Amino acid sequence: MGMVKTAFSTWCAEPSSAMVRSMSTQSQNPDPATARTTHFGFKTVDAAEKAGLVREVFDAVADRYDVMNDLMSLGVHRLWKNAMIDALNPRPGMTYLDVAGGTGDIAFRIAKRVAAKFLCLEFSKVVMPILDRAYDTYSFSVLPFLGRTVAHNADAYRYLAESIRKFPPQEELCAWMREAGFGNVGYRNYSGGIAALHSGWRI
Repeated sequence: MGMVKTAFSTWCAEPSSAMVRSMSTQSQNPDPATARTTHFGFKTVDAAEKAGLVREVFDAVADRYDVMNDLMSLGVHRLWKNAMIDALNPRPGMTYLDVAGGTGDIAFRIAKRVAAKFLCLEFSKVVMPILDRAYDTYSFSVLPFLGRTVAHNADAYRYLAESIRKFPPQEELCAWMREAGFGNVGYRNYSGGIAALHSGWRI
């Protein structure tokens, strides 16, 4: 592979002070008395405990992760990921870094279609008034049921639904990216905003 790295790899290794401040402000309670807390789904926990709690969730569901993704999205997540690779347009000689990638299926798609700079495909904020209510019902009723019956862990998928709601909405994530030094920042909603693909370039 070539020595050219994506902007995202640089950003992950050396986040800007503005990005760190922004993420800290958003994820922690601004009250100085409780400044060491953050969110775990809808719960408030000690910031030092969050990494371990998240690890426990994903360890508990790892062997059923791909099956659950297919069931939860009725297979549509595969279309979102293919659309992301179309936008990335991977080429030979480039180096890519896939972080927080679940079971690595995005990385495998890149490897098959060996573009640059930062892409983030993630659940986001639904922008259609009727769909948002239906999606909330689905998330907090159907997902825990599927988690209990398929992955044998309803709490993990209840946490998933909660953590999606804590993820920054489209414009807010764009603002974070600009503060981190990316240009030409934008996003594309998929399925009414259930998922969104954010992109940005660092020159």
